[in-house]
Amino acid sequence: MKSQSLYLRGAVDTEFTALLMRWFKDEGAAAKPRPDWAGKLLMGFPLYGEDFINGFKDFCLPSILAPRNAAALRGRGVITIYTEAKDAAKLKKALRPAERAGIDVDVRIIPKVIFDRLRASTPISRYWLLGTINNMNLQEARQSGMGYHMMMPDHVYCEGFFENLFRLSIEHDAIAQTSLSVDKAGCQPDLDEYRHGDALVISPSELGDLALDNIHPLTASTCMNGRDLWTGMPDSHFIWWRGKHSVSLFCCHLNVTYIAPSLTAKAPTRLFNALDVELPAFVPGDIYVPVPEDDMAYVEISGPRNASLDKDVSLNMWVLRCGVTTHFQPIYDRFFMLRSFLPTSEQDDFVEDDEIVRTHTALHNAMISGRPLVEAIHDEEADKLSFDPMKEVA
Repeated sequence: MKSQSLYLRGAVDTEFTALLMRWFKDEGAAAKPRPDWAGKLLMGFPLYGEDFINGFKDFCLPSILAPRNAAALRGRGVITIYTEAKDAAKLKKALRPAERAGIDVDVRIIPKVIFDRLRASTPISRYWLLGTINNMNLQEARQSGMGYHMMMPDHVYCEGFFENLFRLSIEHDAIAQTSLSVDKAGCQPDLDEYRHGDALVISPSELGDLALDNIHPLTASTCMNGRDLWTGMPDSHFIWWRGKHSVSLFCCHLNVTYIAPSLTAKAPTRLFNALDVELPAFVPGDIYVPVPEDDMAYVEISGPRNASLDKDVSLNMWVLRCGVTTHFQPIYDRFFMLRSFLPTSEQDDFVEDDEIVRTHTALHNAMISGRPLVEAIHDEEADKLSFDPMKEVA
């Protein structure tokens, strides 16, 4: 095996992954199809810890209950939540408005032995838990003939998101996108202005403006406006530009917005890390990314646990970062070429669209041409590279 990543080395807890594998197999053996859920949209995720539970109750759930979202999900949406036993009753109570709106709800328990090990494990282990539960949801969607949406408890959806998801699903079997992270403390007073009873009702461009006004420090440090590509790249595989009427985002990891039942039927049965992009394994065809006119915006609400990036890196190191993140597998290249959008009002300080496309294309070419060279060396020596990734491979 070639050089391991300095970002991931030593991070895998084999005892924890063995527990997950056993749980995954046990759940799979006990699972049975739900004919009453056939054709519906499964939206499942793990939810534990006071901060995430409160965030789901305060932000994500109210945005799901916005009138057009709730109407779209009535009789068609299924929310499955995996949590700790001690929080199950609290979550069932919090989800009653969703049930009254006609959305099916199912709260499930994660075994105590998994939480006990998780608390003593490495930080990346939570992504293995997330990946395991994502896979459980995909297997359930496969068994019951359901579509799948990778919901996260820290997402806030614009009004009409799910109405437009179902509209697009008529023509597209696979839909994916990404978005910005916003600061939880900063955005809460602004979001409170859009509350109406149990619902949070906000338009796509209003959500985009709120995100830019309350951008999380870590996400702010990955903005590409005004950067020198050779010496001033963010040390991140996630990059974005502020355009005139929308934010343009590029990332090799995309949120699974929709997978049709015809594709969940092909879902892999292996256990995977949530840092892996699941789609390449069973979605070899086209993946649609919503454009601003589709009115499908969401943002991620983030707390103070993630600081901003402390320094920029060279283009060489950025190529390494992208290679490490995708395990140097070319199958992920197409995901980085897909552009996600977050609509906004007209911006005074922006980059023209053709410049965004030109610069990103150059970066994508650099990532591909430089991959064989950065993969062949030890990560600790990557900052000593002197090659030009855009010229080394003609």
